[in-house]
This record gives sequence, structure tokens and C-alpha cells, in this order.
Amino acid sequence: VCRALYVSSCTNGYFHNLTLTNSLSGVAAWELCTDNVIAYNTVSNAGTADKFGDGIYTSGSTRMSILFNHVSDFTRIGIVTEASGVTKSRDALIMGNFCTNGHDATLTEFNAGIWVENTNSARVHSNRCTNLYSATHANVPTGIVLGPGTASAIDNDSAFIITDNQVEDVDYGFIINPGNDTTDVVISGNTVRAGTVHTSYLIGMHIATGGTLHLTNNFFGGKRANKRAAGFH
Repeated sequence: VCRALYVSSCTNGYFHNLTLTNSLSGVAAWELCTDNVIAYNTVSNAGTADKFGDGIYTSGSTRMSILFNHVSDFTRIGIVTEASGVTKSRDALIMGNFCTNGHDATLTEFNAGIWVENTNSARVHSNRCTNLYSATHANVPTGIVLGPGTASAIDNDSAFIITDNQVEDVDYGFIINPGNDTTDVVISGNTVRAGTVHTSYLIGMHIATGGTLHLTNNFFGGKRANKRAAGFH
């Protein structure tokens, strides 16, 4: 797999103000890393990468801080936190990023701005995901996804805080499905709007599983494709 940057087993790494572009697969990846800060970078592709052409991809990593990056023209997902084999990620912080111009994957893969799965606890705060519907026949473009993954069950004491994010140009604003009925999930202050590329959306927020859910002050804008999009599903 050809990437602009691949980092493995790094502790206390700082990756600031980099320009990472035009890889054959995902642009930048961190695997089995701890306490890395990935901040103020420009990450982009030509939209012609393979089916896993993600922007920033972290796997099996602990306390990764992904902050204020500009991620564009990715093929599939802008920012991912995921497992490496059976080693789940833990305590991710994804804040202040701008994910835009998503392109359709070459196979049936979800397209999304931010994707959190196989991860024990995460904070997703003040990100903007827009223009994720820029490809013909896009595969269910979604703003932000919290999913269970397949490595193994998310730990019972996991907590997820998803606050103050803005999502536009999608079919689904949010998919919340941690796959564990004992997790705590806080979802507050988020906004889903129709965009200028995809001028209506199907569902503002789809919630499938979760333990204690705290839902407050989320806003779902107009131009919905049908009445189900008025909020939760």
C-alpha cells in the first residue's frame, strides 16, 4: 500500500503543519501508536485512490489527538479511528477538523467525514464535514459514524462525547451504533443541514444501540428528503 505517510509504534509523536497528498491508497496512517498529536496538517488526494483511500487513518492506537486538520478529496472516509487486528484504539480526540470533498469508494463502502469504530472511548468535537456527496452513485454518505466494528466488543466502561459538530451534504447526518448497551454516549450541540451539493438529507441522526444516551440541543435544518429526516430514527 502506497501512502504519503505511514507511522508505526510511535510514542509521543508530533506531526504538525505537514502537506500530505496524492497516495495510491489512504494518505496518512498511524498504527499501534500512543500519545501522538496530528495537528494543523493539509491532507488531500486526487479522489482516484483505491477503495480504502482515507485521509487520516489511525488503528490500534491510544490517546491520539487529531486536531484542526484540513482533509479533502479522500476516497471513502476523511478521518478514521479503528482497530489493528484485535487491538482496539482507545481515548481518541478528534477536534476542529474540516473534512470536505468526499469521493465514492470503488466498492460498496460507506463514505463519511469521520468514522469511529473498534475504539474504546472517544471525543469528537467541533468538526465540520461538508460536500461528502460529490461523486456520482456515492455510497450512503454520512457525516459522523460511531460503530462497533468487528475486532471484539467495545469495553463496558467506554464513553463517547460527540459535541458541536456541523454536517452538510450527506444522506445521514450521524450514525450512532457503538454495539454495546452499557456505554455512555453524549450527543449535544450538533447541527445537520442540507448543503449546496446534496440539497436534502434522509435522516438527521440514526441511533441503533447505546447504554446511557444524553441527547441535548441538536439542530436539524430544512430541505429534508422526507419526514423521517426531521430528527432521530
